[in-house]
Amino acid sequence: MLEATQPLLNMIARYDMKMALPKDIPTLEACSTKNYMWVNNVFCSATLLDAFVTCDTDPQQHPQKTDHMPILSQLEITVNCMNFKAKFNYKLTDWEEFCKTLGTNLAALPEPEELTTAVQFHAMLEQLDCAIKATITKEEPRTKPSPYSK
Repeated sequence: MLEATQPLLNMIARYDMKMALPKDIPTLEACSTKNYMWVNNVFCSATLLDAFVTCDTDPQQHPQKTDHMPILSQLEITVNCMNFKAKFNYKLTDWEEFCKTLGTNLAALPEPEELTTAVQFHAMLEQLDCAIKATITKEEPRTKPSPYSK
């Protein structure tokens, strides 16, 4: 008998499974003798065990012509909702309007001149980057992701 149960015992140990159904809860009523027996087990991972609010049987809901009782488990599990950040939807961009706004933003920059130092280069690069980002922020439509997407 122990040889037949050894694979189950090995898996319980390997995956750190715990009993969710408390001790001394009958799970079967013999049809002929009406004796209660403890033949069923409810296993779960050790991390899930804390989520069990109740794990019990309900003899009142025992279906006719069966010997096993229903095992009722109640878990308290919260589902984490994904917070999606709206992204730019470049497919829906009105490119004519985008180019007009970009032209206006670039026209506000100082006249081009020869850049002789790294400081001048980085300052001009920052101004150019700000003009492009301001245009994108103003003209690009945003996506509306589904709350059900992964």
